[in-house]
Amino acid sequence: GLFAGDTFYFRDISRAFYPQRLYAVRGLLQGEIRHWNPLVHEGIPLFPPPIGYPIDMLQMLMPSEHGLSLLLALHVPLGALGFYVLTRHLFRSSPTTAIGGALAYALGGFFLSCLNLYVHLQAAAWSPFIVWSLLWAADGSWRRVLLPSFLTAIGLSTSGVEIIAQALLLAIVVTLAHARDWLGSAVRVIAAVIAATALSAPVWLTVFAQTEGSDRAAGFPTEIVLSKSVYPLSLFQIIIADWHGPVSDLVNHFWGENYFPDFPYFMSLYLGAIVLCLSIVGAFFAGLKRWPLLALMFLGLWISIGRWSGVALFVESLPILRFFRFPSKAFFIVHFSVALLTASGLATLASGKRKAWVMLIASSATLGTLLIWTRLVPHLARRFTLWFARGFFPPHYSIPARMECLDRMISDAAVGGALALVVCLVAVIVIRKRLSAHHGMTAVVVLAGADLLRACAGLNPMVPSENIRPSPEMKRTIEAFRAEGGRVFTCDPELSPSYFRVRAAISRHSLWTFRLLSETITPSFNMNADIPTALSRDLTMMSPSERALSVERVGCNADMEDDVVEEMRTAGVRHIVSLMPLRHPDILQVSAYSTGKIAPFTLYLYRLSRPLPLYFVARRVRAARDSAEARAIAHNDRFLLSDGVAVENTTFESANAGGSLLSVTERADSVSLRVFADKRTVVCVRDAHASGWQATINGRPAAVLRANGRHRAVAVEPGVNHVSIEYHPPGLRLGLLIMLVTLAGLATALLAGTTERRHRH
Repeated sequence: GLFAGDTFYFRDISRAFYPQRLYAVRGLLQGEIRHWNPLVHEGIPLFPPPIGYPIDMLQMLMPSEHGLSLLLALHVPLGALGFYVLTRHLFRSSPTTAIGGALAYALGGFFLSCLNLYVHLQAAAWSPFIVWSLLWAADGSWRRVLLPSFLTAIGLSTSGVEIIAQALLLAIVVTLAHARDWLGSAVRVIAAVIAATALSAPVWLTVFAQTEGSDRAAGFPTEIVLSKSVYPLSLFQIIIADWHGPVSDLVNHFWGENYFPDFPYFMSLYLGAIVLCLSIVGAFFAGLKRWPLLALMFLGLWISIGRWSGVALFVESLPILRFFRFPSKAFFIVHFSVALLTASGLATLASGKRKAWVMLIASSATLGTLLIWTRLVPHLARRFTLWFARGFFPPHYSIPARMECLDRMISDAAVGGALALVVCLVAVIVIRKRLSAHHGMTAVVVLAGADLLRACAGLNPMVPSENIRPSPEMKRTIEAFRAEGGRVFTCDPELSPSYFRVRAAISRHSLWTFRLLSETITPSFNMNADIPTALSRDLTMMSPSERALSVERVGCNADMEDDVVEEMRTAGVRHIVSLMPLRHPDILQVSAYSTGKIAPFTLYLYRLSRPLPLYFVARRVRAARDSAEARAIAHNDRFLLSDGVAVENTTFESANAGGSLLSVTERADSVSLRVFADKRTVVCVRDAHASGWQATINGRPAAVLRANGRHRAVAVEPGVNHVSIEYHPPGLRLGLLIMLVTLAGLATALLAGTTERRHRH
């Protein structure tokens, strides 16, 4: 699909990754490093940073959705290569054995599910390299610490911290379990991790500073932390790929709504019966100390179940855990451990150990038979089958539809079971010495790879890029919006009262949904159009709560509430996009149209009367003690419409000031204003106030004040003033300093070691 020019489109990859990365890449191609994103939530820091993960720099070679898809997809073979290297080092095994472990790792459901979550895939791809390099450095000289330091720093630069943390934990446990010099190995591993943290300081310090004032910085409630836990019954998906719907088209045919409100965070956990049987062999005849690895695996499983395993008690007791969401991410260490045990099992089988082959026969025959026998359950246990179908599938499914879905599940289980029985047959032939152990192991690897491919091949859907771009009609509308200025508010299509009713009648509703989001320039689809928006849903929870409407209001009601219209004015909104007619005296319909991309919906475009400008010289200035008081003052409609501003941390007030903007020059990270004022007042930028914004007036430093509890303002004196406001990411300079000092230290240590070695020779 990628070589045909298609692109991935589902989930976070289209809603966040493409728009934000293309915005950063376009800036880099223009010689601009964009740390600030002025196009959503009245402006937020750009995540991930424009220059952080080094591999992302290759995106400049193909700055399009297709190019980003290709580069991201190449992390799958990168992860396989890393696991191959790790397995060869750990077990001193044959290439075929290492390939088997790499297939289990890189083609498993969890790993492939990370693709549409982008940073997790990047982190998972580098994790085997990190584990290998730490193992390699543990029993060597101090010079070996350099490699894991750089590889771990690359992993941390992806921002997939939860994945990298699990890889480090696994590396530490495996290293210490096999180290000859326990203390020396521990010190070298800790030194490498500390050096890696310092080398990646510009990224993690910047990202940490981005959460200021957001729900994430305050700590999530327990129910948010534990959202998208793995439902215990969902663990059957490890051996039955179609447990929650056909994996080849899961985005359109998902029947796990009883256990997940929309979709599980990771769409698949599939490893398959063959991989599980091989991991059982690896656990019993391990080429590595299995108990620490098994303990980690069960710890990850316990955490991933989350709300059903008592993790809530720890979340409520340890505030640091409130900064992380979705315990299902802990399944990564389960996935990694099973892949390691699989490689260990293959290495044991390749050695010709008879007991290992007997264990493979027993496990594959048992699991394969159980999976195949599920075909008989509807005939042998009809009451149980009907009870299960009624309770497992969504309540709106008819009985025939439930039985059809159940048949799909059972058929998939039978295929996996049949392949496991073929493995059993191969093992019997090896035991009877009709096939060598090496060739038998190779056949098992082929069967395991085939099983993973047939189960996970369609997990990440793809379409031509044009499908997720605006229509010609919307492109003309975008040009008109851009010419008039101001921000756009989109009534969230997915929260529209009629969205689910219409979606139910559309076969490929997933693609239709993303077309709908693109056509309505729902954030972050608006970023490619360079149209600033406000008040949309905050899916990342990294924006201050006052700059996002609640879920109940962001979908809009036909009769718009006065307070929502007031919020729009405060945010500088001039235009409104909706899938339904809206009624309010201050909202005027401009046009309406329908295209094939959003059929059967009609798109309604509105203009807000008396819109507030994004840049203005305040006629009235009121001093406020804090943000709450400033917001209360700003909610006075007459005060706002008279270009009034409530400013914190100021001692002066002004009334009836006169002034004008003589020129405005905008860039992502800066605004230059030429301002005339007849008395002391402030020039206001209706863009988010945040740490990192710095100002100068006529070349002299000036304070960036917070206006109306959310926006930026700079005090100006009578006369003509040249005001420059620039964004410098908090933590970036300190992070760069830490990185440079660390690089200097590592370089000095390397040169000293090289000099000492020469003297010895």
